[in-house]
Amino acid sequence: MGASNGVNRYNGVWQSFTSVAPAQNTGLDPKPLGRVTALAVDDATGALWAGTETGLLARWQEGVGWVMMRMLRTPIHAIAASNDALWIGADSGLFHLYNGLVQHIPELGDAPVRAVAARDGVVWVAGQDALWRFSTDLTLRERHQPRDDAGAILSGPYTAIWLESADNVWFATSSVIGEYFAANAETVSYPSPFGDDSGEITAIRGVPFESVWIASSGGGAAQYRLSGRTIVSMRSWGGQAQGGLTANNVRDIAIDQDGSVWFATAVGVFRYQPWSFQDIDERFEALPVYDVLLDQSGRMWVATDGEGVQMRPARYAQPVQYLPDGSGAPGNIVYALEEDDYGRIWAATNRGVTYFEAQGWRQPSALRNLTFSPGSDLKADSLGLWIVAANGLWRYRFVDQELSMESPTSQSPIVKIELDSTDRLWAASATGEIWRRQLDGQWQLIETAGDNLPGEAVVTALRTEAHPPGAMLAAFKGRGLYRHLDTGWESIKHGWKFGDERILTLLSDPSTGSIWVGGEGGFLVWTPTALCASILMMEFNPALCEP
Repeated sequence: MGASNGVNRYNGVWQSFTSVAPAQNTGLDPKPLGRVTALAVDDATGALWAGTETGLLARWQEGVGWVMMRMLRTPIHAIAASNDALWIGADSGLFHLYNGLVQHIPELGDAPVRAVAARDGVVWVAGQDALWRFSTDLTLRERHQPRDDAGAILSGPYTAIWLESADNVWFATSSVIGEYFAANAETVSYPSPFGDDSGEITAIRGVPFESVWIASSGGGAAQYRLSGRTIVSMRSWGGQAQGGLTANNVRDIAIDQDGSVWFATAVGVFRYQPWSFQDIDERFEALPVYDVLLDQSGRMWVATDGEGVQMRPARYAQPVQYLPDGSGAPGNIVYALEEDDYGRIWAATNRGVTYFEAQGWRQPSALRNLTFSPGSDLKADSLGLWIVAANGLWRYRFVDQELSMESPTSQSPIVKIELDSTDRLWAASATGEIWRRQLDGQWQLIETAGDNLPGEAVVTALRTEAHPPGAMLAAFKGRGLYRHLDTGWESIKHGWKFGDERILTLLSDPSTGSIWVGGEGGFLVWTPTALCASILMMEFNPALCEP
């Protein structure tokens, strides 16, 4: 991050670099780097460059620090690096550095250049009255003038750009934010999200087909949410007035590899992590949601109490709602969702079980009369569907569309089911019994009595683990979390203090060995290194762990 007295770097902790060394061994002492106004990385070489308000151009060298490369003697506003060449937007125009030679690009004159961006062998430049596109070898030099809906040329100056592709550039002027498509000279304009008193648009960054972030010098920051190429909503992250960022002057935005959005402001750095909790639909504030499902194609399905099934084809897309009136869905109360190997979405509703295929809902006649309640469940394997209904555990076979009762016990209702990695079904009863259906169709009672075992405690969550084959995680009320292997049960304690609070859901991450836990005590993660953390608090929580 460029600062008023050098460059700050964050790698878990902040470090400051405030001096710059001469380019050669001249015996001169390092001098202050000063106010850094631009930073850029050459993706091809990894070289990191910095520009300052005095026109100093410096490059980072490991083991040495910042090294002076050129003095342009004009304030630097922006830098872009591509193919070992450097493009510099400065107060007195556009400069190009290659093989140690600096040249002034005459097409833009001596007017200030506020933004430059490089991608896929081309460089776009924000000029005073036009956008410019150059090839990295300077053989291509094109002037582009976006127009408004009436065909009039938009007036500059252009203050920010972001390249969605080599031919598609987002831009900002004092009054307009827009997209420009170079292939057909088409412009799509959008009004500023900050109003008339927001100051200059200082930066645009984005994730293609998902979101575009905009920073201003007086209105904080805003986000356009995209579904494909369509803006479906705008969210203001504001400044002090909106209660978002605590600064109105946002100078730049960066998006890192994991999707975190970083804001450089007049009072420091802010980070937004898009996987934190977000409002999706304000109507859900008073509407119970029984289940959610992310299908193989990335669509999100939501089971609601009263509004049927909602499907969101993309993160910020408007939902498609399936109700009994017109969509073919049989019920408006949906208790459970499941996707089978064929991509069909199954739903347990207040009017039986149905499935979605080829843009429509269908209901086998055998599944019309099953009744459900909160806590009902569905699990699909390659041959059929397992159904936890109000009156027992049922098996629906795909091949002959027959339904049969398959409960392992008539003494107690089944409350939880899960398929392990070998396609054996596990079923937990309301009285604490756990059964496993072997591949030959026989049910086996899994012993839970004994020293350091959960005994007759009720199972509140089941989740399969990919490795080793057949492993199963089980949460027991008041007893904590256990793993079952071929050798029997093992307790996953590591100091966790769950007490009488129930664990309600589990997720196993085979890539890291982590176990994610949600329940009455919050949202937690356990790793093999015995880290115990509260995700809701985003910090170590000693109350959850033994000293």
